[in-house]
Amino acid sequence: MKKGLATLLSILGISFIMIGANFKTQPEQSVTVKKHCSGYTILEAGVGIDCYGDTVKLVKMHGYYELAVRYENNNDITN
Repeated sequence: MKKGLATLLSILGISFIMIGANFKTQPEQSVTVKKHCSGYTILEAGVGIDCYGDTVKLVKMHGYYELAVRYENNNDITN
């Protein structure tokens, strides 16, 4: 009697686990937030990373590093 009850309970437990594994839920839609990127982190002299993770070139202007993209058209870059 004990073996039969133990077998029945184990079969029921395994069947509940197998039934629960078949239920699929809808994946949640992730919402992407676009942010305004205006800063950067200096890695070494002349190289930095912006807030999107892209590598950017930096130039030293008036004692501070600034983005080189701002001064590409100007030929008067001085260190």
